Amino acid sequence: MKPNFEYFYSVFATSPLWVTLALVYVALGVILFLRDSRERVQFSVLLGEPILLTVVLVVAYDLLQRGAYPPEWMESEMAQTCISGVCVTAGLMWWAFTLPEQRAVVYHRIVVAPLLIYACVMLLPVIFFSDKYPDKMAEAVIAVAFWLVLVILDLKAGRFSQRNRGDETAPRIVSPRVD
Repeated sequence: MKPNFEYFYSVFATSPLWVTLALVYVALGVILFLRDSRERVQFSVLLGEPILLTVVLVVAYDLLQRGAYPPEWMESEMAQTCISGVCVTAGLMWWAFTLPEQRAVVYHRIVVAPLLIYACVMLLPVIFFSDKYPDKMAEAVIAVAFWLVLVILDLKAGRFSQRNRGDETAPRIVSPRVD
C-alpha cells in the first residue's frame, strides 16, 4: 500500500464515508428544492445519479481502505487540477449552449454534472485498475449500466427537453397547416 495519498485521494481516503455521502446527497438534494412542479423529472438525475455516485464512492472508499490506489499520474496536483477544470468547463459549456430557464436544470448543469464527472473520472480508475477485487468492479459496472439505461429511457421519453411542458406558459412551436 502507498503510504500517502495526495490531494483529492488524501481527503477522500481519510474522511469518514458518511461525511462524503452526506455532502453528495445534499448537493443532489438541492435539485428537489429548486425544481418547478411543471418540470419534467429525469429518472437518470433523481434516481440514477445518486445510485451511481453512492456505489462509486462506497466501492472506491472500500478499495482505498484495503490498499488499492489510483494510477500514479492521477495523484499529481496538475492532473487533478486539469481534470477538475475540464469537468467545470464541460458543465458551463453544457449550460451555455442550452441556456435552460429552470433553476434546477441550471444547478444540475453547473454543479451536479461536473461533480458527477469529476467523481467518476477520479474514482473509476481506482476501481477498474484494482484487479484484486473483481467483485467491486462488477458493482461499479452494474451502477454505470443502470444509470446509462435510465439516461436512454429519459431520452426516449423526452424527459430531457424542458420545453413544451404542457402548461400555458411553455413556448409553443406552431407549424403551418398544410391541406
